[in-house]
Amino acid sequence: MKRKTKFYTPLLAALPVLLLALAWATPAQTDWSAPDAAAITRFREEESQHSQIMEVLENLTDVYGPRLTNSPNIREAAGYAVKTLNSWGLANVHEETWGPFGRGWSNEIFEANEIAPRQFPLIAFPKAWTSGTNGPVTAGAIIAKIEKEEEFAFYRGRLRGMFVLVAPLRTVEPQFDAPAHRFTDQELVDLAQPLPPQNPPDKAALDRLRKQQEFGAKLLKFLTDEGAAALLEPAAHDGGTITVLSGGSRELNAPAILPRIAVDAENYGRIFRLLCPPDRCGGAARPHWPRGIGAGQRGEARQRRQQVGKRGHASTSD
Repeated sequence: MKRKTKFYTPLLAALPVLLLALAWATPAQTDWSAPDAAAITRFREEESQHSQIMEVLENLTDVYGPRLTNSPNIREAAGYAVKTLNSWGLANVHEETWGPFGRGWSNEIFEANEIAPRQFPLIAFPKAWTSGTNGPVTAGAIIAKIEKEEEFAFYRGRLRGMFVLVAPLRTVEPQFDAPAHRFTDQELVDLAQPLPPQNPPDKAALDRLRKQQEFGAKLLKFLTDEGAAALLEPAAHDGGTITVLSGGSRELNAPAILPRIAVDAENYGRIFRLLCPPDRCGGAARPHWPRGIGAGQRGEARQRRQQVGKRGHASTSD
């Protein structure tokens, strides 16, 4: 797994949402009794002969890509937007600061592979605002079934330098139906109806959520303090689709936490089963033996390079 990660302190601002702007002005229309045929014709000609929509979209989506707030991507995309709008003749095009927001973050390089018993690429992505590592790391992996603070003691001293899996194996249902669905006329009518009155938030549910969040923060601190190499987590969705959210705090003075990697559900399941075969622990026991999953990472607090493997060693190269 190869990866570089950088944090950035806040300096700017927002990116103008940019699709198309016309650099020429049409005469003011004072008579609204009939459409201005000349103006409509000019709009149609601009769209059919001089459209820059695809070029703008290509730059924003393909060249600059995802634009996490306060990241280099959004800074460069904002510069492109300002330059492009100025080239079209718009006046007073500029960026505006806002905030405070906190640190920016970027992932420059990431690559993950299982290297033994069979080599295959992992579908995985680092979570935003997670730390880098100090140099390459080769490590084993461990399933740590930690559901309450009292279980920290069992794993104390067992996790240093290990890749840790905490989440249980989840069932991935087969997909027989098409993921997309065209709404019927009646479904569209139903969607247009106002929502019924919502019940007030369930106090018990909110309390459970608060306790889960508090425990999650304590778990991350425990894994970090124990020196775990990284936390591997099953990503939402399946079939190769991953939703990756933040994994740490963007606050400037927030303590660093260990790297957190969102792994495709199928890939996570394969790693989990190799560590905990169903005929051995049924996916529910608490194995603490390290079967090999290795990783190589390079970096400091700002960058990370990583390779992942099973029962083997990992190597990295610049």
